[in-house]
Amino acid sequence: MRPLPVTLLILTACRGCGRAPPTPPTVPSGTYGHETMELSVASHGDRLVAAYASLFDGGAQECACLLDMQRQEPGRWVAQHAGQQVVLGMNEREIWIEPAGGQPVDLACCGAGWSGDRVARDSRRPPRKCRTVSQAAAVFLPVPYVEEPEESEWTTLEHDRLEGTRLFRAFDVWVLVEIADPDGLVGLVRHEDLDCGA
Repeated sequence: MRPLPVTLLILTACRGCGRAPPTPPTVPSGTYGHETMELSVASHGDRLVAAYASLFDGGAQECACLLDMQRQEPGRWVAQHAGQQVVLGMNEREIWIEPAGGQPVDLACCGAGWSGDRVARDSRRPPRKCRTVSQAAAVFLPVPYVEEPEESEWTTLEHDRLEGTRLFRAFDVWVLVEIADPDGLVGLVRHEDLDCGA
């Protein structure tokens, strides 16, 4: 089955001033990062799935988080993770991810003392175009999912083209992908089932 292309529409409305307001910020799918942090994003409409890996506390602690986020307002997405609320924000220069209260927290996927990260928007690397090694045999795990995915939750991926971000480090064998599908299907595919070229 051939996938349908994803088309992102951004609608603006006049606020009675005779001209359209600025377009609300949207985080394009891709990977953003610096020396100690990577943030891979698959976005579709009001939903955003973020794979976040980071070193903090001088490299003594590591984050490995997969967050299923919803747009709360323009330029702001939120997710609940093990009782903590995590916020992803964006302006014209930066993207940031942090605890909702602005104070360090004990985040399950990071550990104690996590206070967040910032990264430049111009650090983005676009998703790589991939195809499944076997068109109907790739294992696909939709997001959201449980912390330790069981084989019973796997499904067969029938699409033969994928748009994927880089390997999500929390699961060494999984890659976060966004499928060219009108429903904005996002999930994890085994690295061995993908062919992304050189």
